[in-house]
Amino acid sequence: MTDPVVNELAKLNKAVSKVSREVLDRLVTALIQTNVPAREFIKNGLFVPEDDVPRPGSPSSPLSTTSGEDEENKGEVSKTDRPPSETARPKRLRTRYALCQNCNEEFDVSENTQQSCRFHPEESVPDYDDFFADHDENCHGTIDCEETRKEYPEGFIYGCCDRNGEEEPCMTDWHREYVEYDSPKRRRFF
Repeated sequence: MTDPVVNELAKLNKAVSKVSREVLDRLVTALIQTNVPAREFIKNGLFVPEDDVPRPGSPSSPLSTTSGEDEENKGEVSKTDRPPSETARPKRLRTRYALCQNCNEEFDVSENTQQSCRFHPEESVPDYDDFFADHDENCHGTIDCEETRKEYPEGFIYGCCDRNGEEEPCMTDWHREYVEYDSPKRRRFF
């Protein structure tokens, strides 16, 4: 016999995965307006205290490990390593997730380290001389487009390192938050 709670959760998860973004937005908005525990749960998932966000080059940032540290602990920041708050005032919150300008991935700003982002500093170009040598764009379609890049990453070479799209990116660094420069506020605090 199937557990009714497990069955209900399975159906709910399936429905959530199939419903449109707009419907989910409306449901979550209604939930946070009417249910205080749900509001707190969602707030904790979407916001983080500004003090908990590591910054490249700051004393509490995980820039490097000392020679005696485990490889496992490399890049971790302990809450005790952070300076104590000056007053008991409410902490300034900021959005937890941001888009990286280097790798175009969404990342959790509170878990950002010097090893978080893998990327190429240059754009890839089609390998016309080798991989696409026999490719006729009139028959097979456009080579230099997003669809072809996703389908044939090995056919695109990065000038920064001569690696193709299937190989590991050549740079490792902090995620760098994408900032819209036409926005009057660079970052939203709450």
